[in-house]
Amino acid sequence: MREQFETGELKRVIATDVWATGVDFEALQVLYRVDARESQILDTQGPGRVSRIHPASGKEYGEVIDCLDAFDKTLKRKSETRKRHYAALGWSQDWPSGRRQISHA
Repeated sequence: MREQFETGELKRVIATDVWATGVDFEALQVLYRVDARESQILDTQGPGRVSRIHPASGKEYGEVIDCLDAFDKTLKRKSETRKRHYAALGWSQDWPSGRRQISHA
């Protein structure tokens, strides 16, 4: 699976810590970050892979989709810590500014 993902034959995977270190998916363009962790190393390592351009594949930018866990105080604090870590790396961010209201009409 790793080789298929590296070559682009396999387009989507759900990866656990098995692929957290020792891998470099150069053409990786989108990373969904749903681990609810706060670690400067983890906040740099995974998203950092996405941030590198890859001219051979036409990749000019990368995008990290992170989850803002506002439903729990501890998880929200961890989300805010990740946000600070991303800012320290100079990455542009687009986080929600308020609570989303859902209409059930």
